[in-house]
Amino acid sequence: MTEQQAEYQVAVPDIGEEYNFHDLVQHDGLSLKLKKQLTWEEATYAGNVLRFMHEQVQFAIGDFMIACAELFGEKAYQLPIFNYSESRLRTWKQIAERIRPEGRREDLEFSYHEEVAYIDPIYHDEWLDRAKAEKWTVKELHEELIRAGLKEPRKQKEPKECPGCQTYRAILTELANPSGDLDWVVGLASRALAEV
Repeated sequence: MTEQQAEYQVAVPDIGEEYNFHDLVQHDGLSLKLKKQLTWEEATYAGNVLRFMHEQVQFAIGDFMIACAELFGEKAYQLPIFNYSESRLRTWKQIAERIRPEGRREDLEFSYHEEVAYIDPIYHDEWLDRAKAEKWTVKELHEELIRAGLKEPRKQKEPKECPGCQTYRAILTELANPSGDLDWVVGLASRALAEV
């Protein structure tokens, strides 16, 4: 068994048995085929391994970026291997640095860890455990952290004015409450059309 194959040998809690993922499926990067007719338990196991890999890929990339940053410094973010923005890679790296591997929860998605990553590390375990026990959504965890005074509420972005919005608003106002100045409305509409 190769080291890569051993990495996929994960025990899935809902199944009493442990299988070797690569004994069940053949994966060449772009496709996946069954190597045999699977039992229900084997299919459940293989599906859970795929789900786990999908949900934890951000941690894997974050850990990879930690190692590459140690080797290559800032140049690590220029590696031509991911189709992710530099800011996303930096975020995943920061979260992987802040949430130690033994503190990560396999049964919680990355976004839960992201919510607690920037609070005091002494609270990470407590809040991840509470989120799991209470079956909170990520939004509920976020709200509870705010309620506890550990996070600031997200700032609402001010809507950006589109070009000509004030002019359109003035036209609508005039149409709702006509002043009788038709030349003014026609001029305003002409300016609005010129701005588009």
